[in-house]
Parts: sequence; C-alpha cells; structure tokens
Amino acid sequence: MNQPVHICSFQQPDDCEAVIDLWERSGSGVRVGRSDTLDEISKKITRDPNRFLVADQKGVIIGAVIGGFDGRRGLAYHLAVSEKHRG
Repeated sequence: MNQPVHICSFQQPDDCEAVIDLWERSGSGVRVGRSDTLDEISKKITRDPNRFLVADQKGVIIGAVIGGFDGRRGLAYHLAVSEKHRG
C-alpha cells in the first residue's frame, strides 16, 4: 500500500541534513556546491520563504525543490526525488 506524500515548506534547520543527503544521492543532475551550506540555505529561506519545498512520507524527506524568480521567469533548482520514489 502506498503511503501519502505531503508537500510542505522546508524547515530550517530540521530538514537541512536530510535534504543535503538527498541531493548528494540524486545522481549527476544535482550538484551540491558551496552555496548549499546551512548559512547559505538560511539566506535563501529569509529571502524566499515559500520557494523551498520538501516531499515528506511518514516523516522521511523523499523529495525537495528550490524555486526562484528573477522578476520575469520562475526557475527550479535542485529538484530531487529519492530513487526508490521516482516514476
């Protein structure tokens, strides 16, 4: 039986370790860089509090995405889903 997946806002600092771990295991499409530290993520949350979402299933983060907006276009950064939850 499939468990429900809940989409919610990233919670700083509680979700940080799980999200970075997800990014690191996501394969070649997501690169963890110097702007992915706790301090840099805090700046992003302060600037755009509603543009960092996680997918949670039974208390485990199985997906994450950071959104951006440059004044004209919406962008998706670090879109990642746990391998066993893809498809």
